[in-house]
Amino acid sequence: MLLHTYSLCNFILRPHSNVSLTPNLPKSRILIFVSQRTRGNQTEIAKELVGAIVMTKYNNKTYRVDDVDFKTKPSDEVELKSGRISYIDYYQKNYDITIRDHNQPLLIHRSKTKIQGNTVERQIHLVPEVCYMTGLTDNMRSDFRIMQDLAQYTRQDPEKRHKALLGFRESIMESSDATAKLDSWGLQMSPEILDVSGRQQPPENIVIKNGGSFPCDARKESFDNITRKNFVISSAEINDNFTVICTAKDTGAANTFLETVAKVGPGCGINIRGGNVVTIRSDRAEDYITAIRSNETNPKIVVCLVPNNKKEKSTDCDSALIPLLKPS
Repeated sequence: MLLHTYSLCNFILRPHSNVSLTPNLPKSRILIFVSQRTRGNQTEIAKELVGAIVMTKYNNKTYRVDDVDFKTKPSDEVELKSGRISYIDYYQKNYDITIRDHNQPLLIHRSKTKIQGNTVERQIHLVPEVCYMTGLTDNMRSDFRIMQDLAQYTRQDPEKRHKALLGFRESIMESSDATAKLDSWGLQMSPEILDVSGRQQPPENIVIKNGGSFPCDARKESFDNITRKNFVISSAEINDNFTVICTAKDTGAANTFLETVAKVGPGCGINIRGGNVVTIRSDRAEDYITAIRSNETNPKIVVCLVPNNKKEKSTDCDSALIPLLKPS
């Protein structure tokens, strides 16, 4: 059986290879990254980490972070069946891992197990230094610089992907363990990458008012600059007939949004200015919905500023707006 080299090989054969084609964001120094972002504020650090999924690099197991223990550090001792031992000595003895930061707080994972029919909660302490964060947090996704750096790996051109796949194949063939595993499965690596027929679409042209057009930047997959500097073909007369709904603490962001809209809108042919801000007591979905339904100004646009990227809250706001839509 002939096995062609493709991305799935990275999943199947990863334990036997030092090459990974899957885009990964290195986040082994969790607390350092989060501490820099939150300026060491313990409440903010916990807010960033609680709910995140981490993977321990010594056994590749994943854990959900349920809390952060700032009172316990790796130099403290823990009670085991064999006696008391510090976290530093435990990792050194069992995994040959040297913990460098002796004062870092510990992550807490709580798991429930049944013992003789009774549910018992077990608390596991994890040293951040030996953990990798999986996925991206909301703050990371909203950080333009991080997403821009990550795009270098997630948006590689075909030539770079081809080169990476060839390098992956070579690393597999150079590994005696990997080739032995393939032989035991009755599989054989293909000497070349499988060629398939494809079609490359040319970049689209962005048409603007008065018949002009500009090619979309294929490298950036974006046409923001074009729309900001040229008039749209047609636009609704919005003027000051729009509303921004936000919590009291986000009033500053709402006013900044209004100022930005007033500057950018006319430059691309959209008549929009002014607007009004409606503040609500909390960021609960119910408060947003109440503000939307009780708005007597009948605005053409309603903007809801939410403090995070939680999809559920956005969906609730959309559901409240749909019944108010009127055909123009």
